[in-house]
Amino acid sequence: MKERKTNRRPGLNAFTLRIIAFVAMTVGCAQVFTENHEVDWKIYMFYFSYTIFAFLMVEGIKHSQDRWAYLRRLVVFALIAEVPGDLLFCGTISDNSQQSIMLTLLIAFIVMNALDLIRVRVKNMIVTFAAALLLCWLGTLACRALHTELADFGIIIACILYLSSNVTYTRLMELVCFAAIVVYITADNYLNILIDDLYYSVPDKFFALLAVILTWFYNGERGPNKLWIKVVYYLYFPLMLLILWLIKTYALG
Repeated sequence: MKERKTNRRPGLNAFTLRIIAFVAMTVGCAQVFTENHEVDWKIYMFYFSYTIFAFLMVEGIKHSQDRWAYLRRLVVFALIAEVPGDLLFCGTISDNSQQSIMLTLLIAFIVMNALDLIRVRVKNMIVTFAAALLLCWLGTLACRALHTELADFGIIIACILYLSSNVTYTRLMELVCFAAIVVYITADNYLNILIDDLYYSVPDKFFALLAVILTWFYNGERGPNKLWIKVVYYLYFPLMLLILWLIKTYALG
């Protein structure tokens, strides 16, 4: 009996990238168990994981046949994530001072869809770029008003990934834009890591650049894509927050 040959391309599929992002996000949230907060690993890991999720969202927008269903799922699970997020990070069932990173992704999704609509209808890169600046500004204002995670740069990251995906030298454009974010925009926003009595300064946005480089290994394939796996994608974040809160409150409290 002959073995069936598969045409799998080398690299990382969407499923693998999501797993990596979920692990990074879990590591970041687990900082609630540490007493030493001199290094804010949560921000490091959130920039890393968010960039991967934003990249996959751009891919989803390009290939999705039902964006309204995509939007509905994001709305539902962004709302669900608020309660366990407030419990874990704020110690209360409701706190308007900080909203989850899923709400940032939701706003980014709306901005990118609006931008995609303009790009497809106008078919002019200058107009698209101008629209991106306006939409990026409005999206960032919305994130700041709602106090979402990564409010200042979450929408900027998503817009860069979207615009870069529609130019010839995609990887070069991503590298230049993210390097500019790391070097210039975050020049005064470093996190200090203490190793052997020496402090090493690393820009928190540097982890977004690392995530972008990781996405270069994306092979364009979805990987496992059954319905229950899709449900896990959306349920993972709120359930992870709830489990960490239960551990913190009842097992370690």
